[in-house]
Amino acid sequence: MIVKFDLKHCFGVVLCGTGLLLTSCTVFRAREIDLDKRSHRESKSYYRFTAGGGENLSFQSQNFLSSSLLMSDFHSDGEKLVRRLAIRQEMEPSRMLLSVLSDVCFQLAQNASDKDEALRYDLAAVYYSSELLFDEKYRDRNLGNFDPSIYQTARIYNGALARIYAELVRRDLLRKGQYRLQTANGRDVIFDLPHYDLIYPASAYQKFMLCSDYRIRNLSHFTYEFGLGVPIIAQTNRQTRYKALLTAAPIAHGATVFLRFTPAEKGDPKRVMHARLEFYDNDRIRSVQVNGQKIPLIFDYSTPFAYYISTMPDMNVVDYMLNPYRFQSGLYTLEPYQPNKIPVVLVHGLLSSIHTWMQMVNALKNDPEIRKHCQFWFFTYSTGNPILYSASMLRNSLHKVHDELATTPEAKEAFRHMVIIGHSMGGLLTKTLLQDPGDILVRKVTGKPWTEVEKLCTPEQKKMFEDIVLYKSVPFVRRVLFLAVPHRGANLASYSQVRTFARLIELPADLVKDATSAMKTLARKKDGVPMLETRIKNGLEELSPKVPTLWALDAIPLRPDVPRHSIIGNCKKDTPGGSDGVVEYSSSHRDDVRSELVVKSGHSVQMNPVAVYEVRRILLEHLKEEKICDSKQLNPAPRSNAEKPASRKDAPAAARQ
Repeated sequence: MIVKFDLKHCFGVVLCGTGLLLTSCTVFRAREIDLDKRSHRESKSYYRFTAGGGENLSFQSQNFLSSSLLMSDFHSDGEKLVRRLAIRQEMEPSRMLLSVLSDVCFQLAQNASDKDEALRYDLAAVYYSSELLFDEKYRDRNLGNFDPSIYQTARIYNGALARIYAELVRRDLLRKGQYRLQTANGRDVIFDLPHYDLIYPASAYQKFMLCSDYRIRNLSHFTYEFGLGVPIIAQTNRQTRYKALLTAAPIAHGATVFLRFTPAEKGDPKRVMHARLEFYDNDRIRSVQVNGQKIPLIFDYSTPFAYYISTMPDMNVVDYMLNPYRFQSGLYTLEPYQPNKIPVVLVHGLLSSIHTWMQMVNALKNDPEIRKHCQFWFFTYSTGNPILYSASMLRNSLHKVHDELATTPEAKEAFRHMVIIGHSMGGLLTKTLLQDPGDILVRKVTGKPWTEVEKLCTPEQKKMFEDIVLYKSVPFVRRVLFLAVPHRGANLASYSQVRTFARLIELPADLVKDATSAMKTLARKKDGVPMLETRIKNGLEELSPKVPTLWALDAIPLRPDVPRHSIIGNCKKDTPGGSDGVVEYSSSHRDDVRSELVVKSGHSVQMNPVAVYEVRRILLEHLKEEKICDSKQLNPAPRSNAEKPASRKDAPAAARQ
């Protein structure tokens, strides 16, 4: 038997199913990315790049020990073996022997059942690997960059340091004063107070957690760079101190721990070494100097990113749409504010939240230029609110954050290059940032020019009109991206089932009071003003192509000096036409964009890898054109239907190439 499904009825049934609208329902939960704790054994294999030298001795180490008749000592008396090798290294310094020493110590630490013994071996492994990595005299001039022992030694340094760090945390030594430890060959090491080069003072951090202790779930891309050190999650005890830029939870960000040794002073008979842990914010600091060498630091963006997301309160997006007071609307950040970085503001669409952008942001952060020059903010709002009301909230939020943060020349310059990316309904809000409608919308709503309407309004009603329909463009927005935006509406919003569901949406009380009062006042007038519908349409109802306001909004020209780009979904193929399942191509397409890319995708194009790659291309183009970066290699080649048109008039033809 063949069963046919009517999209119209299925959509209505889904929306009207009251069981799915309960706050406790997980079907419409916003958060997708999460993480859980790894076991101690699992943490050893942390993505295979901080795990150290492997489960067994390298072939080089086995070959050396066998030829030196020392393999039996490795299995029976590890400390004796390390001391013998250390004495030989002092008498006849050798890069081969250093490599074997670091490998042997690492493996003995890995196999040790006693924590004190393991710590001594690991400390020796990091010390010997440091000698090999940082002392110029141990470089193999013949192999150069092709020396395989360098990569192995770097992994040993990272893996042994990770275990040392975990043990120091277990002993509660990280924030203590000086303390003394000993290596497997009997050398004393005094640990001095740590060095912190982080966004906030050390006192602002609640704890530092190893990234290797956590497993990410549902993240499509892992953003990292190889280097030395241990990636950690730096968990603060504070939220943002700004009024206009919010955080949903205390900020957590990525950092790297590096261990630096200082040789014993000359003449010291005990030959006591000093060591210090160094904590670096790996978003700002990507390398350190050791003995005149530039040493790259390891970088893990995704694990701290997923950890922070996991601490944010989840929400039921349907409940949030129906009840606008469930969550605080406004601009949010997931990272510390940095005044030298360009704000890229992402505005979600219907039945959504800031969580819809997480996959895209994580992938974009993998690009070093975007990571260096851009910071991502998120505007969230109840999508049940009227579109123009939500748009006024977006504009007000941008102006407030500008007034609060753009107080230095550096910050003002960064704000001057702001980029806005809007998905679906969020694109309709975004569009208003580039419009100066005058009284066009007032005439559409009331049938009269503002000069006449103003005389009939109370001061409160006048302010409401000025905020919502008499708005001005935002001058510091320099580029806009439209993702699957229903500029001329979505047919689904006209279905009777959807209209029935829309009646359940609660609107803000102040808006209802002021707007209804204004409409009734204007409707009572007899001097040519048409009778007005006094019930305010909500955001879902306004997506219908039959709503005149949507078409009036689409007819208002956008600022010609701001480049626009469109990314549109097509369920069947990556060519213009068709629909993304919610919005028709004819509704998403605009003639006045610089580039248009159609991807084979449903409505959630912001999660499509091809669309994400296009966003990356556009952001790099933005950095180049705004003279933030000059490199000719910044921009990846655009796809064929995203080529820049010769002129705005040619845009539709260029988009179809």
